[in-house]
Formats: sequence, structure tokens, C-alpha cells
Amino acid sequence: MVHDSIMSAAELQALIENISVDIDRQKEVLKELELRKIAAQRKFNAIRDPVGRMPLEISSEIFVLCLGRLPQPGSLHPPMLLLNICHVWSAIALSTPELWSRIHVDGNQGYKLPTLLDTWLKRAGSRALFLSFRGSFHMDTVAVIRRYTRQVQELATAFEGDELRSIIVEGELPALKTLRVMGAYDTSEAIDILRLLPHLVECSFDDLTADFLIPEMLVHPQMQHFELGGNEKILSQIRLPGLKTLLLPMSYGDSSNQFLRDSLPPLRSVTFGWRPWTANEMEECFSLLPKLTHLELSNTARPGLNTATSLLVTILGNSPHLLPNLSSLACQFGSFKPDNPWYSQLLNMLLARRTKMKVVQMVMDLDRIAAPPSDVCAALRQLVADGMVIHIGADGQTLM
Repeated sequence: MVHDSIMSAAELQALIENISVDIDRQKEVLKELELRKIAAQRKFNAIRDPVGRMPLEISSEIFVLCLGRLPQPGSLHPPMLLLNICHVWSAIALSTPELWSRIHVDGNQGYKLPTLLDTWLKRAGSRALFLSFRGSFHMDTVAVIRRYTRQVQELATAFEGDELRSIIVEGELPALKTLRVMGAYDTSEAIDILRLLPHLVECSFDDLTADFLIPEMLVHPQMQHFELGGNEKILSQIRLPGLKTLLLPMSYGDSSNQFLRDSLPPLRSVTFGWRPWTANEMEECFSLLPKLTHLELSNTARPGLNTATSLLVTILGNSPHLLPNLSSLACQFGSFKPDNPWYSQLLNMLLARRTKMKVVQMVMDLDRIAAPPSDVCAALRQLVADGMVIHIGADGQTLM
């Protein structure tokens, strides 16, 4: 062997090259061993992981149950969280289109939102989409949304600006069944939207305002659930003959009776907000609702509803032919302080309807009211023992 001190430059160069070749060879060996280790670890994890041993349809269903109704993007929230657990869980998540068919996004989620949203929705495949948007969105994000509008079955929006608003107005949602509009609209805009979406089954407007335009009357036979916040002028301009659920929790007008007379919908559930009822108006309203099973009076900040609740109890007790199928009744009180006669009227109404009535909720401030008389309490408890659910009091507190 030639001693290192007397090796020529050429020999040193050859030695360096040979050592480099050996190092590269060892690197390849190490890389191969690392890959084999990873593969063995995955198999070991799959054997040890109960989720990995399950059939895909079962593990997928478990993952779907982890989701909220409208999951948000982010590594700390499912379904994206599931991608970070292990290879097996990631493979299951990516093989489950339903995990990616729902999403809630805010306009302030940054410049990466268009790419994230596109990747998310592609994973849903051809599944129906359930989307929720809040805020103002860049046109790149709107362009992504437009690529998937034919799959959108449910849409909730709180618009800032006209970008997403245009998607509805231009009628690009042929599969849409449920729409919730959380932004401010006027009556004519709302009717234009309903006219463009004749296949809607559920719709809610959180903040409608009246305008001076009087659009052409709209008949929407497919609508089954309609919720309205704000001005109820729209009820005079639409007919919903297939309606089963009507919610007017913030109403303050008297358009509902005319709407019911003109539409004659097969309503099963109705919620009314504050309005200055008269006995005749309430009786007429109830006569138009023969199939109703649930009735609620809400938004009791105004004391006028307390009179309405007293009317309600009296009319239901004296006229059992009205609302013959009513099984659930809920009332929320403002400053109302029920007296002994009111409790007696309530009991008489429940006794008259005991064969149908199953659930009664009278929500009121316990600090402001007295308990029912002892004989009324005893009779109410007997109704409870017979199977009726009765709640009198505030949330988390009850006299009954």
C-alpha cells in the first residue's frame, strides 16, 4: 500500500472519488432501509390501529360523525385534522368524499383560500355540496365557487359586496334546495331570488326591509320551510301552497292571515313574533291551520305579546275545534306576571286538549312570577304523570 504522505495527486483524486461512491452507495442503502422501516411501521400501525382494521365504509362513517354541521378549514379541525394523524387515517379521509362536501369559510382567511377551497371541493367528487360563506371574497375565490355551483344543495351566505350575491342572482344553482341569506335585502330583491330558484325547498331571510317596488305576485309551490326576519311585506307578494313550516320570529305586522288565506298551505309548524292580535284575528288564523301540530309565540320583548298569550290560552281552551291536531305549544314571555286566573285558564286548556297535547313550554322569568296555586300545580303534575311534558319557567329552571 502506498503511504498517504507519498500519494500522488492523481491517486488522492481517485481515492476521494472511491470514497464518494461508497458514501453514495451507503446513502442509497440507508434510504432503502428508511423506506422499508416506514412501510413496516405503517403495517404495524394498521395492525395495532382499530380504525385501520375496520372496513372502509365503517371507518369512513366514524370520521363523518366527527364533523360539525359546517366544518371550517384548518389543521386543528376535522377533516383536515384527520390528515395529520397517520398514513392510514389520511388514506381513509381522502377516500371519503362526504368529509369534504361541507365547509364554512370566511372572506378573511387569506390569499391561499382559492387553492384551499378548490382542493377541498375536488375531494368531494360528485357529492352534493353544503356551503357557508361569510364576509367579502376576492374574485379568485368566487371563480372557484362558480366551478362547483351545479353541485350546491345547501347555501348559507352573509354577503359583503356583490361577488357572492351575483351567484344567486344569476341563477347558477340548479341543485339548490336550502338557502339562508344572512345579509340585508329588500323585498323585491328577495322575490327576484325566489323567482330564480323555483326548486327551493327551504329558505330564510334574516334581515328583509320594505321597499316601494311592488313586484309581480310569485307562486312558489316547492317551498316547504320559510323563515323571515325583518319586515314581512313579502308575505303579501308570494304564495307558498306547499309550505309546512313558517317562522316569523321577528314579525310585527298582520300580513300573515292574508297570506294564509291566499296560500292555504298544509302547515305543520308556525312561529309568530310580536303582533297586536285581536281575538277575531287569532281565531281566523287558527281556522286556517287545521293540520298544525306545533305553535310558538316568541320575541316577547314587547308586552303586547303577553295579551296575545292570554288570548291564545283562552281561545284554545274554549274552542277545541281550532287547531285540532296541536301537540306542541311554546310561549316566551316578556314582563308578563301570570296571575291565578291565567294558571287556571292554562290548566283548563290542557285538560281540554289532553288527548293531543304532548309538550307545553311557557318560558318566563322565575324571579318575576309566583308559583301556580297548589290545586293547579297538583292537576298539572297529574298531566305530567299521564305523559304530558310541561315546562313553566326559565331555561334551566322550572316550576313544573
